[in-house]
Parts: sequence; structure tokens; C-alpha cells
Amino acid sequence: MAREDALRVEGRIVEALRPLLYRVLLSNEHSLLGYLGSRGRDNDVSYGAGDRVMVEVSPFDLSKGTILEKLIK
Repeated sequence: MAREDALRVEGRIVEALRPLLYRVLLSNEHSLLGYLGSRGRDNDVSYGAGDRVMVEVSPFDLSKGTILEKLIK
């Protein structure tokens, strides 16, 4: 369930660090760690460098976020 105060931003995966952990670069050049959320794990979608993704970020900790979905190019 998504938090009501969470920010949804678009980003691009720069690097795959582990199977469920990615470095994501936002449009304002801010970099954060993106964890693959349960919605993303349910789909048979592979994520890699260069993919555009929608990330949900807490306003209290802008260094981490949850990858919600892969955006179509």
C-alpha cells in the first residue's frame, strides 16, 4: 500500500548493485538507492541500466526509494 505523503518521481537506472537493489538517477541529477518493491517483483519484468522507472520516495529520507514500475520508452 502506498503512503499518502510519499513522493513519486521518474528516474533512470544507472547501475544494478544486487538483484533487488539499483542506483537510480532522478531528472534533477539526484542519485538514490532504489529497492525493487513487491509490485515490481510480481511481474516478469527485468530491470537494467538505462531503464526509466517510477520511484516512490519518502519525504523524510531522500536517499532511498522503492521502484514501483518500469516505464515504457
